[in-house]
Amino acid sequence: VHGDLASGKTPLLVLHGAFMSTDTIKPLIDPFLPARPVIAVDARGHGRSGGVDAPLTYDRMADDTAAVLAQLGVEKVDVLGYSMGGTTAIRLALKHPDKVGKQVILSATSRLDGLYPEVLAVIATLTPEIFAGSPMEKEYKRLSPEPDGFPKLLANIKALDAARYNWTDEDVRKIPGKTMVII
Repeated sequence: VHGDLASGKTPLLVLHGAFMSTDTIKPLIDPFLPARPVIAVDARGHGRSGGVDAPLTYDRMADDTAAVLAQLGVEKVDVLGYSMGGTTAIRLALKHPDKVGKQVILSATSRLDGLYPEVLAVIATLTPEIFAGSPMEKEYKRLSPEPDGFPKLLANIKALDAARYNWTDEDVRKIPGKTMVII
């Protein structure tokens, strides 16, 4: 939590993309700090969260996020979600519409077929060896309570990106808050 949740201003919830953390998305957080409190959540298996052994699903990550908001006593947030975090934000708004005000969704979709097939093909070929020594792997090892769990995280992300999710256009239109999607 950055800033004062008791300020009376609607907090901004920032949700990062795959292989990222709240630390790596800090450049998106800092510009908002003078105007409102910001809540940044490390997704399951990412950053400091642990939980790499549990499968990733957008339902689970949306519920995790709603639980964090409940624990903080925050009733409603505006949301900025990037990539995996953007899709999580859409699911959060669908499952917990009372928690979400306005949203900006960056590089994310409400349906798996909204992703370019080439992107999914590349994700399917990823291996831990490709990431060996990379900034993503180093950051994971630096932050994670399970520093040797990067291969499990990669397997979970590959499974997440292979799993069908298909929230219909009708479902998305039911999201009560204003939502801007930037691809």
